[in-house]
Amino acid sequence: MAIKKNILKQKVIRKAIFLLLFLTAFIFNDLKSQPSRTHPSAYSDFVFSQTTSKKDTVVYYRYVSDWWFGFLGGLNMNMYFGNLQIPRNPFKDPDLNNFLIDFPSGFGTGLYFGLKGDWLPKNEDWGASLQVVFVDYRNTETKSEIYPDLLSTHWILNANYHYITISPSARYNLSVTGLHLLGGLDFDILASSKQGMNQAFVNGAEIEYVAKLPSKAKPFRFGGHVGVGYDMLAADINKRIRAFFTPYLTLQAGTNVYSDFGSSRNTVLARLGLQVRFGVDELITDTLRFDPYYQEPPQFLASLSKELIIFKGFAHKPLIAGALSEVKMKEWEPIGAAESIAEIPVAEEEIIAELPTSEEIVEEESDENLVVIQEGQGRERRIILKTNSKESFSFARSNATQLTPAMRQYLDRIADYLKRNPSARVRVVGHSDDLGTVEENERRARERVDNVVNYLLRNQIHRRRILDDSKGSRDAAVLGFTEAARRANRRIEITIIQ
Repeated sequence: MAIKKNILKQKVIRKAIFLLLFLTAFIFNDLKSQPSRTHPSAYSDFVFSQTTSKKDTVVYYRYVSDWWFGFLGGLNMNMYFGNLQIPRNPFKDPDLNNFLIDFPSGFGTGLYFGLKGDWLPKNEDWGASLQVVFVDYRNTETKSEIYPDLLSTHWILNANYHYITISPSARYNLSVTGLHLLGGLDFDILASSKQGMNQAFVNGAEIEYVAKLPSKAKPFRFGGHVGVGYDMLAADINKRIRAFFTPYLTLQAGTNVYSDFGSSRNTVLARLGLQVRFGVDELITDTLRFDPYYQEPPQFLASLSKELIIFKGFAHKPLIAGALSEVKMKEWEPIGAAESIAEIPVAEEEIIAELPTSEEIVEEESDENLVVIQEGQGRERRIILKTNSKESFSFARSNATQLTPAMRQYLDRIADYLKRNPSARVRVVGHSDDLGTVEENERRARERVDNVVNYLLRNQIHRRRILDDSKGSRDAAVLGFTEAARRANRRIEITIIQ
């Protein structure tokens, strides 16, 4: 009967392993057919828009959540080691006749299932989690050496443990998007255990005598675990909830499992599992009113530089010096000294109206809304903080993404303005020039925006009041291929809105 039960358990475990492998293969195949799911944008903030019946555009900003909840499950693989001694008759104290039986190391399997919560701050390397495994089965079987008698007697030990495991842990995100390390503590609470020792011997046919052990495993274990996991975006539910699949592997070790009769049995546990977690994004809307007078800007196919006109798809070839020598130049006689050229009359300037100077405009504004930024030797930039006024700051190099002192000075005043005006918000848009691949330009624009957002967060501005977007090189401020045009295009735009 015991052999049939063990065979049945092994069949169940094998089916569970096949099911887990099938689900893993299905997930990888699904993600392979949809490359965007493994893109780093899965961890980024999303922006999408809808048009209303009045032709207004409602922009939705989705910010990834710091809190995630889900469930996990998988396969336990146990290796039991250490000294394990059990009397021949476990119901009596050991003596000369009731000698101790030594059991060697053994292996076993099992299944587990539980719940898990994660705290994963955006743009941070570290996170934390807490998992509670309600169903944690660990089974093992080991055989003793054959006793030197006429019946070739030997003993088989079967142990089945059911734990409730509580595991707080820390997480460190590696440079590869989605790949992370795990490490933490484990508190195993024994819910139930079943141990049986079978005496088997050969006398024409194998006969088994089953004895259920009266002793149990330790009721509590303390240990730790380390591991590695990989996050994969599985689904975007209702444009609000993100679902991730996370296959992972952990190794666990702890205090002894069994210590009766002078034993010191321990185990190393490997968990191969899959976590499914969900996060509810924070959603903020911004309405862009319809402008009936808006016209699309003209599309240019060429740009003018000082040297030549550059057409896309055509290479400029300089003239051969030998060809210039064949060009005949006509010599012109100089104009005589007596000859005069009639003077062209110059019209007198007509003053239509005097415009106020920038200093006079500044005097009309409040001093607390005036920002004076030093942009170089002897150069000042005066900005008045007010709603719907867009200010742009450029970067010196194509790959530069760090904030300059002028940007930080302006953001300090933006933070002060937002604190004085609780209903105001700020829109931040990052741009790049055309030097680089599409992916590189998208990444540079995104990094510029993230640096601005993080700077405002450090100045106690709530994340809900910051609307951010990045457009790569798709929205050029100046058309052209000169360095001046590219410098104007690699920029950050900051607008105060209500």
